[in-house]
Amino acid sequence: MTYERRKAKEKWAAIIIGVLILFGACTAAFSGGGDTSTTEDSETASSETSTEETTEEATKEESEETTEEETAPEAQEYSVGDTADIDGKQITVTNVEKRQPGEFEVVKEGYEFVIINLDIVNGSDEEINYNALNFELQDGNGNITDTFGTVSLDGVGEQLSSGALDPGGNVSGTVVFEVPKGDEDLTLRYKDNMFTNETVDFNLY
Repeated sequence: MTYERRKAKEKWAAIIIGVLILFGACTAAFSGGGDTSTTEDSETASSETSTEETTEEATKEESEETTEEETAPEAQEYSVGDTADIDGKQITVTNVEKRQPGEFEVVKEGYEFVIINLDIVNGSDEEINYNALNFELQDGNGNITDTFGTVSLDGVGEQLSSGALDPGGNVSGTVVFEVPKGDEDLTLRYKDNMFTNETVDFNLY
């Protein structure tokens, strides 16, 4: 083999080897790029899933808050003329009046009577009970007292006692308390269950 042919053969061999090395490098590069893309896609999908889960949780919490607001019990504080509905027992304070004790009544010094007119209606489908002892009065000093009992004042009307009402039945009567003279911060409190502290309050002034 001549020197020139041998040199040419070596040159072509070098070129082929170079091409093979370049081809291998390109293949490795493309393969690595594919792996990176897959990793990025996976991370993106994971991020999107996490975002969706967070959004779903936030939406669920908002929905629960809205439901709680919609199903929240009605206000437990009323004024004269308002009707409080306690499981179908509808109670209305129709009138409030202060009176000095009569000849046969004895109250503490510096006290007077407050006379509260009530209407009670059975708006349920079952018989309900009522009792004057379910009512108590809180004065401006935070003192809570039970009803005074029976008074003989003129114009007081029939005082509420106790009894039962059929569905659609109603009863009217008064409850009387002794309060500090001039106290305008009076609250009538109704307890449907005398063994709990839950009350429905009527602001009298």
